[in-house]
Amino acid sequence: MRRRVEYYDEDSMGKRLGRFVGALCAIFIITVAVVLTQRLSDESLANATFAVLGALACGLPSLLLGAGVLYLGWRREQERRSMQATHVPTVPAIVVQMPPAITATPPANPAALGWSGQPQRSFTIVGGEED
Repeated sequence: MRRRVEYYDEDSMGKRLGRFVGALCAIFIITVAVVLTQRLSDESLANATFAVLGALACGLPSLLLGAGVLYLGWRREQERRSMQATHVPTVPAIVVQMPPAITATPPANPAALGWSGQPQRSFTIVGGEED
């Protein structure tokens, strides 16, 4: 049986699609830059250039800060996963305790418990006459 020799690594569809979209974006940007430099005057081209560079200068610190935060989060996640792989927690044993069974029978004489029969109840009728 013959083995198939592969001269390249097969990338996933997402990587190939990302490269294709990146190439299209690069071609579009280059085309727009060529057309703008041919049609705009020197003053308007300088104005557009400094507007783009100013936007980049303002957004770059935020972009770098966000990238740093994402990198730190990614690194912590990698450390957590590596710790989970090395430390496999054991499941604690589940212990179920039943309450003790009631085996004592109540005494035959209720007076032995400290109370004697039913207490007397008295009622007051609101708006009635007092005896």
